[in-house]
Amino acid sequence: MAMQLGDAQALLGEIFAPWVQALGIEITAIEETGARFRMPGNADLSRGGGAGGGVVCGQAIGAAADTCSVVALAAVGGAFRPCTTVDLTTHFLRPLPEGAAEGGLMIEVEASDGHDNYWILTPDDIARGAGS
Repeated sequence: MAMQLGDAQALLGEIFAPWVQALGIEITAIEETGARFRMPGNADLSRGGGAGGGVVCGQAIGAAADTCSVVALAAVGGAFRPCTTVDLTTHFLRPLPEGAAEGGLMIEVEASDGHDNYWILTPDDIARGAGS
């Protein structure tokens, strides 16, 4: 049985380090095979200055994807089980330009057959139907 939304949200404050909690990730939906999340816009997560400044840091995106995967697996499975990430590969298709994340990033995790896939979308991506 899937975990309730409030219980899954509580996991973020119970099992993750303070710097992960500072990402401000919110769970917006739990479904039978995954979950959806929102990471609010945060200027502290953007690179500043120099060439390529103003884009959302890849480290923040990777941490959000990993964190959301753990919570989604716990939510779908009905309970958190101690685990660790042994392999994390991130493919950046394009940078998120300055301002793209001001409305927050939407993160969708599909957890099935022991694997998880995730997508990170901006509100503009969602408006265009990306990730559907």
